[in-house]
Amino acid sequence: MARVENNRIRHLSSHLFLWLMGFTTLVPFLWMVLTSLKSEGEVFQSHIWPQEMRLGNEGDPLLTLQGQPILGEDGQALHITLGNPVMIGSPGDPIRDQQGNLIYDPEGQPIPIKNVEERGGLAVYANRWNPVQVDDRPLVLTEALQGKWQQRLIQQRQSWRMARELPPAQVELEDGTVLRRSTGEPYTYRDISWDRVGEPVLDVLSRQPILGNDGKPIPFATPFPKLKGDNDPLVRGEEVLYGIFPGEQQSRIVYGSEVRKLSRTRFMFSNYVRVLRDPDIKFSLFGWNSLLVAVCVMAGQVFTSAMAGFAFARLSWRGRESVFLLYLATLMIPGVVTLLPNYVILQSMGWLDSFKALIIPAMFTAFGTFMMRQFMLGLPKGLEEAAEIDGASIWKVFWIIVLPLSKPALITLAIFTFMGTWQSFSWPLIVTHSEELRVLPVALRYFDSSQGTTYSLLMTGSVLMMLPMIVLFIFGQRFFVRGIQLGAIKG
Repeated sequence: MARVENNRIRHLSSHLFLWLMGFTTLVPFLWMVLTSLKSEGEVFQSHIWPQEMRLGNEGDPLLTLQGQPILGEDGQALHITLGNPVMIGSPGDPIRDQQGNLIYDPEGQPIPIKNVEERGGLAVYANRWNPVQVDDRPLVLTEALQGKWQQRLIQQRQSWRMARELPPAQVELEDGTVLRRSTGEPYTYRDISWDRVGEPVLDVLSRQPILGNDGKPIPFATPFPKLKGDNDPLVRGEEVLYGIFPGEQQSRIVYGSEVRKLSRTRFMFSNYVRVLRDPDIKFSLFGWNSLLVAVCVMAGQVFTSAMAGFAFARLSWRGRESVFLLYLATLMIPGVVTLLPNYVILQSMGWLDSFKALIIPAMFTAFGTFMMRQFMLGLPKGLEEAAEIDGASIWKVFWIIVLPLSKPALITLAIFTFMGTWQSFSWPLIVTHSEELRVLPVALRYFDSSQGTTYSLLMTGSVLMMLPMIVLFIFGQRFFVRGIQLGAIKG
């Protein structure tokens, strides 16, 4: 009896350990999902669950953790002003109206705090990108303009390095005319942005009024005080806030960790809307590129591996085993070693920066051939012999008999290939440089800029990139497990 009880305890303990290990593997994924639902200011805060942190409501006194009011340097209690629009969190967090609703720009994107400033008593865009207008039409970048402006910037950088007087910073058109705003003020090179020939030149300092959810300009009101983080001091405008705490005589800096805060659960589903719809991120374009490449490579690998596996497993020809061993030996060569030779070959063929470079080299794999060969060795030969007696050709035996019986292995190989191609980073990064050909793993770097990494949007893009993998495995796991088992019957 005691022996049975001990076995039962060991059985439960082993299951508990496996469950625990399985859960730990989910922790990074759960953190990724939760981070994707946070605002930018929450990412490195202590709370795990997405929530909005604020000092209080409009007119509430600023309180200590014990609930006592904090006094200003004039001896009066400090009161909270939410401002207009409401700006809570870090510079990347979105603004809201007085009712707590997000405020969107004309493209349907939430407006971050860092894009808002005051001008003439109104809330305006600090750096909204709009096309530069010339004769009431968007100014389209030409090769002549691109060369002229690029040369001017190079001259400016050289002059700056050589400590000479900078040339005029006014932007000139091809005929030498100064590019001016509607007010007559000339543009400088820091006021415009340009990318590709044929696309509009953008005004990055247009400072248009921000419209609220009622369609009217928002009268600007400064929030007081501003909460950046628990370890940061509260801010009054651009200055650090000083206050007198209960029981103290002298004023000192007030930190976010010393004041009472209100919190409520808030899931930033707008992160997903922004990633999918933001024209600057172009996530949909990169997603379609990844899907096209992954599907084409998957179909090519399944087809070529099935034919090669059939030749090595079912056909008898001289030197078959030696060729297979040589073919199998290529698995021992690290992929990094072949990157440069493959790149040089594609360069000589003129395939760089094209879908051909992303798809065709990846359609042939020794691993897929080995897997299909191992699976096909376990198929009964009687069916093939019967078909040959009936007059079936080798090609017909392959299509009608061997291929349908190899369905579990084919689906397993398809899943492996799709997953590997969908997540491929190094090869697409090396052989492509056009934005129109970028795939998702490479495109995720666009969330990293000179101003820092937007981790909430980066995690949102990562979650969206993982969704096809999860769906593929859920619907194909039956064939996935069975294919691995059957493929290992005979070696």
